[in-house]
Amino acid sequence: MTQFMLVVGDRPQDLDSVSRAIHEADWFLKKMAQELFTDRQLQSCWYLEKELAHDLFNQAQVQIFESKSLEETIIGQLLIKLFSSCEQIVCWYANDCDELPEFTNIELALQYISSELIQPGGEVYLRFRGKMAD
Repeated sequence: MTQFMLVVGDRPQDLDSVSRAIHEADWFLKKMAQELFTDRQLQSCWYLEKELAHDLFNQAQVQIFESKSLEETIIGQLLIKLFSSCEQIVCWYANDCDELPEFTNIELALQYISSELIQPGGEVYLRFRGKMAD
């Protein structure tokens, strides 16, 4: 299941209690962020607490199997909001963040995520580049 989610862009206030600026992360997440983003992007990089990212993707997988659409799940609604406002979003599991599938189109990204969540492992590996991306 997807374990990590890093975001470059403004952090919504309603996520303050479940997200942290990258400078507050453990050494692993800081290292991954430094490999994935430019110095400028690191200034506005934040992450969902890893347990929350995992739980939300896991919950979405169960709900999709129960006939909900991704857009009806909490993670789906969150991603739609973030895709529209953030520069980049990266999702992965463990240290497997090389050669992530890249998207710039919200609809295609959501279709991809839905298709990954119906797989047994339910792991979403993704790099979304929004309109403000370098």
